Amino acid sequence: MNRYFLIIIALLFSLPVMPQEKGGAGNTGGSTADSSNLSVSFGSISFFRNHEYFNPITEGYTLSGSHLKPLLIWTPSDIISVSGGLFVSLWSGFDDKPDIDPVFTVSIDIDSRTRLTAGSLQGPDRHRMFDQHYAREKLYTSFVEEGVQIVFRSENLFSDTWIDWERHIFTGDRFREEFTVGESFIYTTGKTGDRLRAEFPLQLLAKHRGGQISNYNAPVETHVNLAAGTRIMLNGGERVSSGENNFGFSATGFIYHSMRELPEIPFSTGKALLLAGDHTRNNFFFSSGLWLSDNFYSPNGNMMYSSLSDYRDGFTLSRRALLTGSVNFSRSWQSGLLNLFLGFDWYYDLKENTFDHSVTLHLRIPEKAYRLSRRNQ
Repeated sequence: MNRYFLIIIALLFSLPVMPQEKGGAGNTGGSTADSSNLSVSFGSISFFRNHEYFNPITEGYTLSGSHLKPLLIWTPSDIISVSGGLFVSLWSGFDDKPDIDPVFTVSIDIDSRTRLTAGSLQGPDRHRMFDQHYAREKLYTSFVEEGVQIVFRSENLFSDTWIDWERHIFTGDRFREEFTVGESFIYTTGKTGDRLRAEFPLQLLAKHRGGQISNYNAPVETHVNLAAGTRIMLNGGERVSSGENNFGFSATGFIYHSMRELPEIPFSTGKALLLAGDHTRNNFFFSSGLWLSDNFYSPNGNMMYSSLSDYRDGFTLSRRALLTGSVNFSRSWQSGLLNLFLGFDWYYDLKENTFDHSVTLHLRIPEKAYRLSRRNQ
């Protein structure tokens, strides 16, 4: 993998510098310095997330800690950005030393709407994936991803294609390589501010564990998840263009497939349907839904929606019917310099007659570049 990564970086630096209009894909992220040659960036998130779970699928637990990511950014042109720094993880109540890892990223704007990134990616919350596929909690457990990513943004289209290389192997290693490949595609009708709009999301996710050069004695695993549906958005007032009074109604279908039968999983295919409604009002977001599934599983998803238990070997609830809901509060200060998030999620299992919930709080400083020097004009 290291060889291919170096080849990608070499190709990026060999590309010609082409003019680009401002405001493109490369100028939308908070960590890009528009007109500087050298800048620094700092991002962090401090969080507390408590799960009170009493079901046979997944146990309750608590996540508490902080992630920090200081970076030095070099922008040799308007379309190329190179950054490097450290990623530090501090877990509350953990007596061992904090995790400190280097991060390095090279990005190039292929055109005004398309960005290619290799190295350390900006995080799982940027993919816009469904919680059932790619758990929102990865914001805390996988704050930095490593791999390659192509993002396309326009008024009506969003596409994020990426590979997160989670574990590398060398010849003779006694563990398997592990990576995730994803595609998040959303087509939106109309323009921002229209009274009625519709979204059509399509998501593909593949989780692979294997590797031919490993001495790990276990079958290769490839889990595939697919989702598609529609969401109708209705404006509730004149301020809808800023998303302050919107209603949404959605129907989404999910499919699970394992490329081979595995002894620890008693099913290789599954399906699910989610019917949901949501409302955005000022800084609040409300949602509720009905989840109906038959042998559904996603290795990267929120385990509350799974048919396979993650702590009771081989235990499954093949058919599940959940009522779900969320109440979220989000507010930013100082032009987005600091963000506060409060969330309450609940799940009621209609078949098992269990009620589970979780509470989340985080304070986040989004990555933002601060200029140290200007490029010569």
